[in-house]
Amino acid sequence: MSEVGFLCPEVGNIDYAACFNCDHETCGLPLPYRMAAANDRETEEEVYHVTEILKPARQAYLERHNDYYSDPFKKAWATFGTAWHSIPEKYAEGNKRFLQEVGFKALIGDVYLSGRCDLIDLKRKSMLDWKTTSVFKATELMNGDFAGTYWVEQQNIYRVFIAPWVEKLKVVALFRDWGPRHAEKCRPVEVINIPIMKEDDVIQLVIDRLTDITIIGNVLPLPLCPVADCWEGWDKKENRKVRRKCRDYCGAGGDSGICTQYSEWMEDE
Repeated sequence: MSEVGFLCPEVGNIDYAACFNCDHETCGLPLPYRMAAANDRETEEEVYHVTEILKPARQAYLERHNDYYSDPFKKAWATFGTAWHSIPEKYAEGNKRFLQEVGFKALIGDVYLSGRCDLIDLKRKSMLDWKTTSVFKATELMNGDFAGTYWVEQQNIYRVFIAPWVEKLKVVALFRDWGPRHAEKCRPVEVINIPIMKEDDVIQLVIDRLTDITIIGNVLPLPLCPVADCWEGWDKKENRKVRRKCRDYCGAGGDSGICTQYSEWMEDE
């Protein structure tokens, strides 16, 4: 199970096929955008993706075992991130110096782990990932503070399982809300150096994460997500506390009604 459709302002939950065949366009979003924003990756039984295992175990389990629907308007930045990938990829294509979209699938215990890195620079022995983020995180990221991100773990897993000989890990970060007023803080695009972890630590991290996700379904009630992973903070516009990760970036959260942790927290607040 996985993300299977959108939250339509007229009919509520609607699967992708029905949405794409809709001529009413009540949401006002043109068909090409809706198609670009749709999830094109189906969940495979016994196959876990790197980005999946780096989520809190509760979130990963609920998203894997429930069909859920997303707000197409909130998919804008994810869609923009895909576009950001495609631009430099176009110019690296055909250049023997670079390897692009290099994937792996490894058996870990009884399940498989799979993933795909964005770019390997053979000349510089470096691995690069294209990401979009906010200016708010710029200073922390440039100073090596990766709290609230999974960048370090993700890139190191790719290195260990795809190209252990790589000597440098880098994220090319595009700050999507950059403007001239931010010039003293950062440039529109910055290259962030990612620290390299010990291989044994990476392997243990993978084993621990896979174990957490695969056994959590046997523990009822499901263990809660750590508050730090919920991105709790004050929303000036709503004039209240919100959990941004739960509300905007979790398929089981938001208005889905799947995650009781989020709905109960909303009631208490």
